Amino acid sequence: MTKTGTTRRLVESALMIAIGTVLSTIKFDGIWAFGGGVTVCSMVPLVLISYRWGWKWGGFTAFVYSVLQIMLGLDNVQYATSFGMAVAIVLLDYVLAY
Repeated sequence: MTKTGTTRRLVESALMIAIGTVLSTIKFDGIWAFGGGVTVCSMVPLVLISYRWGWKWGGFTAFVYSVLQIMLGLDNVQYATSFGMAVAIVLLDYVLAY
C-alpha cells in the first residue's frame, strides 16, 4: 500500500470513529426494565470501515473505538461492587461488544 493509501485509510478511520462517537451520544434511555439504553446506529461507521478496508483493519478500528468509549463512559463502572465485576463490565460492555 502506498503512503497516500495508508494516510487515506487512517483519516477515514478517524472520521468514522468520530462519527460513531457522536452517534453514541444519541440514546433511547429508560425503555428497558433493567436500565441501559440503545444507541442510534453508532456501529454503522465501524461496519463501513470493515467493509471498505477488511476485517483486520476494521477490528483495529473497533478496538480504538472501544478504548475511546471506555474513556468517555468510565462512570458506568461505578456501580461495580468488586474488582472482578468491574473487569467484567469493561470487557463485556466495551471490548467484546465492539
